[in-house]
Amino acid sequence: MFKAVEPKRRGALQDKYYKYSKICSVKRPREEWFAFDSPRIISDEIFELAQQQLKKINSLHVEELRIIIFLEVLLSAENVD
Repeated sequence: MFKAVEPKRRGALQDKYYKYSKICSVKRPREEWFAFDSPRIISDEIFELAQQQLKKINSLHVEELRIIIFLEVLLSAENVD
């Protein structure tokens, strides 16, 4: 899906510290992708359960971030006074 390319911007340190010049990656166009069939390794039921678990975990992280931001705003407001 990705191919190695040279970076658009090259710094002086890059030539000195990197062994290879193609250190960036870009997404290949779909026409260059290889299509192949592979056997399923998990059932649809397990996949759906995993997706539900991921949604639950992500929503917990979002809620934690909201709380952290809220507390930061409160602390910064207290420091202004």
